[in-house]
Amino acid sequence: MTHVIRNLLYAEPFMPFVIKSSDGKQYRVKHPDYVAISPKGGRITVYADEEHFAMLSALHIVAVEPTKTGTRRR
Repeated sequence: MTHVIRNLLYAEPFMPFVIKSSDGKQYRVKHPDYVAISPKGGRITVYADEEHFAMLSALHIVAVEPTKTGTRRR
């Protein structure tokens, strides 16, 4: 799953996405600067803001999905 996250981080243009973990929690990635992946890909750190973060084991990531933009067609 780490390779999927890496691809999304480097996509042009960047599109926000959500990382879902095995315990049911969801982590929104608003910008590529808010994610750090360990060199071997076993740990992923997701920053909610400058002060708060979550460290996830790659083994517990069950899904990565694009964030709904909230835009509506008229």
